[in-house]
Amino acid sequence: MHWLSHGGDTILGETAGPRELFVLYRCDDAPLGSIAGKVVVDFAGQDDAKGRDGLGAIELNYHEVNHYFYRLAYSEVDDRFEQVQDLALLSRIDKQYCNCCNMIANDESFRSTSVISTSKKDGKFESIMYRGVMYGLHDFVYLTPKELPEPYAIAQITEIKASSLRQWVKSSQSQTNADLRVIVQVFYQYDDLLTPYLEEFKHGNGHLQRDCRRLYRDSARSLTISLGRLDGKCIVRHIDTIDNLNKFKDLEDTFYVADQILGTAKDSVGPRKRLADLMPLSAHDLRLSADSEEHLVVELSRMDDFMTKGRKLRAMEVFSGAGGFAVGLDQSEAVVTEWAIEIDTPAAQTFKRNFPSAKVYNHDANVLLRQAIEEHLGTNGGPLMDLAQKPLPRMPWPGEVEFLYGGPPCQDFSVSFCHSNCVTIVTAAKFRNVINIKKPIASRIHCLLLT
Repeated sequence: MHWLSHGGDTILGETAGPRELFVLYRCDDAPLGSIAGKVVVDFAGQDDAKGRDGLGAIELNYHEVNHYFYRLAYSEVDDRFEQVQDLALLSRIDKQYCNCCNMIANDESFRSTSVISTSKKDGKFESIMYRGVMYGLHDFVYLTPKELPEPYAIAQITEIKASSLRQWVKSSQSQTNADLRVIVQVFYQYDDLLTPYLEEFKHGNGHLQRDCRRLYRDSARSLTISLGRLDGKCIVRHIDTIDNLNKFKDLEDTFYVADQILGTAKDSVGPRKRLADLMPLSAHDLRLSADSEEHLVVELSRMDDFMTKGRKLRAMEVFSGAGGFAVGLDQSEAVVTEWAIEIDTPAAQTFKRNFPSAKVYNHDANVLLRQAIEEHLGTNGGPLMDLAQKPLPRMPWPGEVEFLYGGPPCQDFSVSFCHSNCVTIVTAAKFRNVINIKKPIASRIHCLLLT
């Protein structure tokens, strides 16, 4: 018996659709008497029998009692959603096939370590596979902090070694990680060397420009670490080799470097705190792996292709305010905000000035939601007036909104909600209800928690 779970039991919580199930990494042998009845569950993932791509408002097709669908698997360990195949089709091909056991086996393989290549010259490791990621010499990597909540560190792999190289190579190339070590050279945030904002303010100085993507290399700082501290790769380039810095930083996991700190290994304890210690780093002194170069070219090509051929998602913002969230999303070039809901009249007017082509609804989200439902059913009593007594435009039909986002007031979720005269605003439920009626391809809720 392979278990599936309702979306409400996943990280989605109450925002999950009522008819969508998720495949779990769990299976059991259950007595026949535990079966209470049958339900119909369709596969609606990628390349299903009806040619659907696993996206969109699929739940609109599911209204009957005991009729559900699934398109993704859900890992309860790390709250991860993954693509899944048609379970019924797989069981017809192989009667003994268990998708759960197969996923567990794949996950165990993912967590194992294997040697990919060794140097012909000296037999040392050149690349390894660890947790599904291939790490090679001169790759830039993220290091998990020894103690939380420190930020991730960034380092470059300079050597991969094991206490018994021959044992690793002669075996099936899959051994325990206990005796495998990686030597890395550490890079630090350039901003850490700058005077704190408060100190600049106290002394009346202007604020120095900061950039969290800028690094410097501590040429004397090398660490020998276990594989457990590796947590993915990133891209680091010398600033002189970057043609368009803004375009480069538009990619995820990209950083740049222009400086270094020189010294001897004996005095390389922790990051330096003096900006005067920095020396220029030559672009020729920053060695890069071939895989890293190829990956950067591919990512830049994909971004160019998206910008020239990709269609922006038509977006609606709920609790829009004056439009700050919308400005940031529109600058991503991935969405265009065509509708906005805001109950505060001055904020709604400001949003309209910032986005002249957008339809702005100056009214309560619940009232507008009821209007949208009535328009969809053909039962509304005519146009709705906004709070300034001006006619509101038609609400978009289900399916027109492709991306729904919003930043609701967060009084309900913060310590600011501690006074008896403070009125509860059930904003999360409003946002969920708008999702259910508008059926966007994707949605995002943003809330700043006050402490």
